[in-house]
Amino acid sequence: MEIINPILNVGEVLFWYIDRVQARDAGTAPAESAATGDHRSWTIKRFDVSSGQLVLAFDGRPKLPLPLPFETHAHDLNFEKLSELRLTLDLVVPEQDYIYPDYGLTLRGVSGHLQFSLPPDKGANNLVHTLKVADARWKDYRARELFVDVTFDEKAIHGNIGGKAYRGYLRGAFDFGLDAGSSWNGWVSGSRVDLKQLTDAFSPEKLSLSGPADFSMNVVARAKEIDRFDGDFRGLGRGEMHIGKLNEIIRELPPEWEPLKRAATRIGLETLRDFSYDTGRADFRFTGRAGRASLDLRGPRGSRHLEAQVYDAAGQPPAVQVTAR
Repeated sequence: MEIINPILNVGEVLFWYIDRVQARDAGTAPAESAATGDHRSWTIKRFDVSSGQLVLAFDGRPKLPLPLPFETHAHDLNFEKLSELRLTLDLVVPEQDYIYPDYGLTLRGVSGHLQFSLPPDKGANNLVHTLKVADARWKDYRARELFVDVTFDEKAIHGNIGGKAYRGYLRGAFDFGLDAGSSWNGWVSGSRVDLKQLTDAFSPEKLSLSGPADFSMNVVARAKEIDRFDGDFRGLGRGEMHIGKLNEIIRELPPEWEPLKRAATRIGLETLRDFSYDTGRADFRFTGRAGRASLDLRGPRGSRHLEAQVYDAAGQPPAVQVTAR
């Protein structure tokens, strides 16, 4: 038997089916009507699947096709007892590039495999997908030598990621519920990353930091609404801070000010703008669109401490208040 171009919908229905098979053969499911005539077992000597497509299904409906073809081959499939039927999918992804210009995403050197078995090994009703990515770019962010392990089960998608980025190493994980309105969460941490490369990817014209650091970020959300977003970083050596946003303020100082006042203000802002530090710490926490962030740097010329508070008034754009000392 050969099946060409099948579509495998990964969602609740797939895992419900597996649970049903196991329950029936264990005698815990309602009995089904007996077949008439002679009872004869039959087997498929060779079973092949090629050019298959994997589709993520939410609420029982296909939603997100994955552009990764799969194939599988099996021998001597015995249908006498479905729980003893061993059907193993082994997805082999040949190395190739994937480019999604609409999302600003480029994946190069993608390869991997997918493992799924009926019945599940060791009672684990899931499907495991492992990918390796030589180079990944999303907008201004870049990482290389990535691995992605994704496990699909009856209720959610669970993933682990890791790879090299910003001269350090990144690790992370995520969980997505298969219900379209369910919650999801994720975290990412970096070890000995170059802060300059990292902050340049965010907003170099507003704030730039340099030096090695460890960091972590966490997000908890439901559907498209982010409930909580927090993180921190710890500097591991000497670095520099540059607040580029202050250049705009310096350029826009009122021309009607007296020269002495303008000069004193400019010197004060330039002193705050550039700072060399030996140790640094930062953290932030947002709930919805409101939250706070703090940055504490200490060096040979003293210390710098910045606090930002974001207020979310109903029906109004978020208001930001920044204090420094």
